[in-house]
Amino acid sequence: MKKYIDLPPLTDKQLELVNGSMLGDASLHRNKKRPNQNWSFVKGQSKLDSRDVDKISYIQWHLDTLQFHSSSIKPKVYKTYQYNFTLKKPEYHAYVYRTHAHPIWTALGKKWYAQNKDGSFVENEIGRIIKIVPRDLKLTPLTACVWFMDDGFNYPKDGNAHIETQGFSVEDVECLILRLKE
Repeated sequence: MKKYIDLPPLTDKQLELVNGSMLGDASLHRNKKRPNQNWSFVKGQSKLDSRDVDKISYIQWHLDTLQFHSSSIKPKVYKTYQYNFTLKKPEYHAYVYRTHAHPIWTALGKKWYAQNKDGSFVENEIGRIIKIVPRDLKLTPLTACVWFMDDGFNYPKDGNAHIETQGFSVEDVECLILRLKE
Protein backbone atom coordinates (compact mmCIF):
# COMPACT_ATOMS: atom_id res chain seq x y z
CA MET A 1 0.00 0.00 0.00
CA LYS A 2 1.27 3.47 -0.89
CA LYS A 3 2.66 5.47 2.03
CA TYR A 4 0.72 8.61 2.75
CA ILE A 5 1.99 11.97 3.88
CA ASP A 6 2.13 12.30 7.66
CA LEU A 7 -0.15 15.20 8.56
CA PRO A 8 -1.48 16.63 11.81
CA PRO A 9 -5.18 16.11 12.58
CA LEU A 10 -7.60 18.74 11.34
CA THR A 11 -7.94 21.76 13.61
CA ASP A 12 -11.42 22.67 14.86
CA LYS A 13 -11.59 25.50 12.30
CA GLN A 14 -10.53 23.19 9.45
CA LEU A 15 -13.09 20.57 10.47
CA GLU A 16 -15.84 23.20 10.66
CA LEU A 17 -14.94 24.40 7.15
CA VAL A 18 -14.92 20.82 5.81
CA ASN A 19 -18.27 20.03 7.46
CA GLY A 20 -19.85 23.19 6.04
CA SER A 21 -18.45 22.34 2.63
CA MET A 22 -19.75 18.77 2.85
CA LEU A 23 -23.23 20.15 3.57
CA GLY A 24 -22.74 22.25 0.44
CA ASP A 25 -20.63 21.73 -2.67
CA ALA A 26 -17.78 19.49 -1.49
CA SER A 27 -17.38 15.74 -1.63
CA LEU A 28 -14.97 13.08 -0.51
CA HIS A 29 -13.66 10.91 -3.34
CA ARG A 30 -12.55 7.30 -3.23
CA ASN A 31 -10.98 5.19 -5.92
CA LYS A 32 -13.61 2.53 -6.78
CA LYS A 33 -11.00 0.37 -8.50
CA ARG A 34 -8.79 0.46 -5.40
CA PRO A 35 -11.16 0.45 -2.42
CA ASN A 36 -8.30 0.22 0.11
CA GLN A 37 -6.75 3.45 -1.15
CA ASN A 38 -7.31 6.60 0.93
CA TRP A 39 -9.88 9.19 -0.05
CA SER A 40 -9.38 12.85 -0.99
CA PHE A 41 -11.41 16.00 -0.34
CA VAL A 42 -12.76 17.80 -3.42
CA LYS A 43 -14.31 21.24 -3.40
CA GLY A 44 -16.06 22.80 -6.37
CA GLN A 45 -17.56 26.25 -6.40
CA SER A 46 -19.26 28.29 -9.10
CA LYS A 47 -16.98 31.00 -10.46
CA LEU A 48 -19.49 33.82 -10.03
CA ASP A 49 -22.08 34.55 -7.36
CA SER A 50 -25.63 35.74 -8.09
CA ARG A 51 -24.36 39.32 -8.55
CA ASP A 52 -21.62 38.17 -10.98
CA VAL A 53 -18.87 38.71 -8.40
CA ASP A 54 -15.91 36.34 -8.83
CA LYS A 55 -15.64 33.85 -5.93
CA ILE A 56 -11.89 33.31 -6.21
CA SER A 57 -11.28 34.94 -2.81
CA TYR A 58 -13.72 32.49 -1.18
CA ILE A 59 -11.96 29.48 -2.71
CA GLN A 60 -8.57 30.97 -1.82
CA TRP A 61 -9.75 31.31 1.81
CA HIS A 62 -10.63 27.59 1.72
CA LEU A 63 -7.15 26.73 0.45
CA ASP A 64 -5.48 28.96 3.02
CA THR A 65 -7.55 27.46 5.86
CA LEU A 66 -6.91 23.85 4.81
CA GLN A 67 -3.21 24.39 4.19
CA PHE A 68 -1.39 22.03 6.50
CA HIS A 69 1.99 22.71 8.06
CA SER A 70 3.60 20.91 5.15
CA SER A 71 4.12 21.94 1.57
CA SER A 72 3.17 18.43 0.46
CA ILE A 73 -0.57 19.18 0.30
CA LYS A 74 -1.10 21.32 -2.80
CA PRO A 75 -4.77 21.91 -3.39
CA LYS A 76 -5.32 24.12 -6.41
CA VAL A 77 -7.93 25.95 -8.36
CA TYR A 78 -7.86 24.23 -11.69
CA LYS A 79 -10.63 23.55 -14.12
CA THR A 80 -13.36 25.76 -15.54
CA TYR A 81 -16.60 24.07 -16.51
CA GLN A 82 -19.30 25.71 -18.60
CA TYR A 83 -22.89 25.01 -19.59
CA ASN A 84 -24.51 26.52 -22.66
CA PHE A 85 -28.28 25.83 -22.92
CA THR A 86 -28.40 26.60 -26.65
CA LEU A 87 -25.55 24.27 -27.63
CA LYS A 88 -26.39 21.71 -24.92
CA LYS A 89 -22.70 21.60 -24.00
CA PRO A 90 -21.15 22.05 -20.59
CA GLU A 91 -20.33 25.71 -20.08
CA TYR A 92 -20.60 26.16 -16.31
CA HIS A 93 -17.66 28.07 -14.84
CA ALA A 94 -16.35 26.74 -11.53
CA TYR A 95 -13.27 26.60 -9.39
CA VAL A 96 -12.27 23.16 -8.14
CA TYR A 97 -9.50 21.87 -5.91
CA ARG A 98 -8.56 18.45 -4.57
CA THR A 99 -6.35 17.39 -1.68
CA HIS A 100 -3.99 14.45 -1.66
CA ALA A 101 -5.52 11.14 -0.61
CA HIS A 102 -5.06 10.65 3.15
CA PRO A 103 -6.53 8.67 6.09
CA ILE A 104 -8.03 11.93 7.43
CA TRP A 105 -10.35 12.09 4.41
CA THR A 106 -11.02 8.34 4.45
CA ALA A 107 -12.28 8.55 8.05
CA LEU A 108 -14.54 11.47 7.15
CA GLY A 109 -15.82 9.60 4.10
CA LYS A 110 -17.06 6.82 6.36
CA LYS A 111 -19.03 9.41 8.35
CA TRP A 112 -20.46 11.35 5.40
CA TYR A 113 -21.61 8.47 3.16
CA ALA A 114 -24.27 5.84 3.83
CA GLN A 115 -23.03 2.31 4.44
CA ASN A 116 -24.69 -1.07 4.42
CA LYS A 117 -24.33 -3.38 7.42
CA ASP A 118 -21.42 -5.13 5.69
CA GLY A 119 -19.53 -1.81 5.43
CA SER A 120 -20.05 -1.35 1.68
CA PHE A 121 -21.31 2.03 0.55
CA VAL A 122 -24.90 2.59 -0.53
CA GLU A 123 -25.13 3.77 -4.14
CA ASN A 124 -27.89 5.59 -5.96
CA GLU A 125 -29.32 4.58 -9.35
CA ILE A 126 -26.38 6.07 -11.25
CA GLY A 127 -23.72 4.40 -9.09
CA ARG A 128 -22.75 7.32 -6.85
CA ILE A 129 -22.45 6.79 -3.14
CA ILE A 130 -25.10 8.58 -1.11
CA LYS A 131 -24.07 11.52 1.06
CA ILE A 132 -25.69 11.69 4.50
CA VAL A 133 -25.63 14.08 7.44
CA PRO A 134 -23.56 12.57 10.26
CA ARG A 135 -25.72 12.41 13.39
CA ASP A 136 -22.85 13.74 15.50
CA LEU A 137 -22.41 16.82 13.26
CA LYS A 138 -21.82 20.01 15.24
CA LEU A 139 -23.45 22.87 13.37
CA THR A 140 -21.23 25.74 14.49
CA PRO A 141 -21.57 29.32 13.21
CA LEU A 142 -18.60 28.75 10.84
CA THR A 143 -20.03 25.45 9.56
CA ALA A 144 -23.39 27.10 8.89
CA CYS A 145 -21.69 30.09 7.23
CA VAL A 146 -19.70 27.87 4.82
CA TRP A 147 -22.83 25.82 4.08
CA PHE A 148 -24.75 29.02 3.29
CA MET A 149 -21.90 30.36 1.11
CA ASP A 150 -21.96 27.11 -0.86
CA ASP A 151 -25.68 26.44 -1.20
CA GLY A 152 -27.55 29.41 0.22
CA PHE A 153 -29.10 32.52 -1.24
CA ASN A 154 -31.03 35.58 -0.09
CA TYR A 155 -34.35 37.01 -1.14
CA PRO A 156 -33.78 40.64 -0.14
CA LYS A 157 -37.28 41.77 -1.12
CA ASP A 158 -38.98 39.59 1.49
CA GLY A 159 -36.02 39.19 3.87
CA ASN A 160 -35.80 35.42 3.50
CA ALA A 161 -32.76 33.21 3.10
CA HIS A 162 -32.77 29.68 1.67
CA ILE A 163 -30.30 26.81 1.78
CA GLU A 164 -30.47 24.03 -0.80
CA THR A 165 -30.82 20.52 0.65
CA GLN A 166 -32.10 18.44 -2.30
CA GLY A 167 -29.16 16.03 -2.07
CA PHE A 168 -30.17 14.85 1.40
CA SER A 169 -32.94 12.54 2.57
CA VAL A 170 -35.98 13.88 4.42
CA GLU A 171 -34.53 12.48 7.68
CA ASP A 172 -31.24 14.29 7.08
CA VAL A 173 -33.03 17.57 6.34
CA GLU A 174 -35.10 17.19 9.54
CA CYS A 175 -31.84 16.60 11.44
CA LEU A 176 -30.40 19.80 9.94
CA ILE A 177 -33.54 21.76 10.84
CA LEU A 178 -33.18 20.64 14.46
CA ARG A 179 -29.49 21.62 14.47
CA LEU A 180 -30.34 25.06 13.06
CA LYS A 181 -32.97 25.60 15.75
CA GLU A 182 -30.43 24.67 18.44
